[in-house]
Amino acid sequence: MCADDVRAFCDALGIARPVVYGHSLGGFVAMVYGARHPGHPGALVLQSTYARFDLSRIIEAFRRAGGDEVAEIVDALPDRTAQLEVIERAGHFTWKDAPDRYWPLVTDFVTTTTGTNPPGLGSDPDAADGS
Repeated sequence: MCADDVRAFCDALGIARPVVYGHSLGGFVAMVYGARHPGHPGALVLQSTYARFDLSRIIEAFRRAGGDEVAEIVDALPDRTAQLEVIERAGHFTWKDAPDRYWPLVTDFVTTTTGTNPPGLGSDPDAADGS
């Protein structure tokens, strides 16, 4: 499964505690990776991937799909490993539609969650000067 490939890729390259970004369908891959390999990701950043964020509903869906053990992993995630932010009037590609609102949220979340500020995080990849 793709989620296990994320872990294998990180292990092959010696990447510890990666910040994994999941967009759209990739968000589901990132969530499964986080559930299957708890403690491995430094943070998961999920964008345009889930219509509702209702933790109890998500936990019960994991319970139905993977049983009590998987649901307990999701329920045991520490505080500040998940945060819902809605950026009004931004489309599916939020980082392009509203970069001035998107990047500060992601940067703050990753910095707070991991205790680090990875190089390049928060920069607009489409900016002419690279910042």
